[in-house]
Amino acid sequence: MQADKSKKQYKKEEVVQHIVDQLLLSKTDKYKNTFGKQYHDIIDLIDVKLDEGYVGVVHFKVKMPKFMVNGFGVGHGGALATLTDVLPLFAINGFDQRPVLSLKLTTEYLNQTPLEQDLLAIVRIHKIGKNAAFTDTTLINPQNNTRLVKGTLTISFVENRPKM
Repeated sequence: MQADKSKKQYKKEEVVQHIVDQLLLSKTDKYKNTFGKQYHDIIDLIDVKLDEGYVGVVHFKVKMPKFMVNGFGVGHGGALATLTDVLPLFAINGFDQRPVLSLKLTTEYLNQTPLEQDLLAIVRIHKIGKNAAFTDTTLINPQNNTRLVKGTLTISFVENRPKM
């Protein structure tokens, strides 16, 4: 995937503020009875880097709760796939606040994911275009630098959310 070559310049403080605002909003009563609430509660922003070669790189802390366990006592694949969908949406919001829908998600399970332990999630935003954005997310165990899960997400910007 090509890095974004656009001339748009982002200010780190503004990007961080948009992400923090969205994370705080997601933890309010408005989202109390939603599926996403269980993910919103386990995500915290660590840092945003405006690295050359990417639109931005966003670091999150994630702690998988015990109820996201599978039959083998490690992180459930569906819960991990959802993280590789949810985290980039928060990251993108720091750079572009248009409504979005996930268009294509690919998840690779690399190693068993421990529960009740702080994990590092790194979201790289490769490109933000007129109609879509391209990201990848890596979940890492910081205790031993083991890559646990990798997800790629293509996001579509939408004028209006579809009515179901």
